[in-house]
Amino acid sequence: MPNCVHWGCVLGQPAAGKTRQAELLAEAFPDDVCVVSVPQLLRKLPGAADAISAGRLVSDDVVCATVDDELEKVKEGVMVLLAGYPATRAQAQRM
Repeated sequence: MPNCVHWGCVLGQPAAGKTRQAELLAEAFPDDVCVVSVPQLLRKLPGAADAISAGRLVSDDVVCATVDDELEKVKEGVMVLLAGYPATRAQAQRM
């Protein structure tokens, strides 16, 4: 995972409102907080979107690479809230 000054995870059960809670924080602090919704990112990837539609998990390698790529785009000093990540033990260990 790339170096980030500050990051946090929004954890909870599927469809518990993790992304919405993160978005509310980002709306309240627009210059200081950004949301990285991993499920939304994965749905944009053709192979990952197909796996999600078929009810399969996206490989940890693809998920982690997608998160890494997105974190590279974040301005230094901004709090990054990761919604829907980590979703597996392997992803948590990579953090």
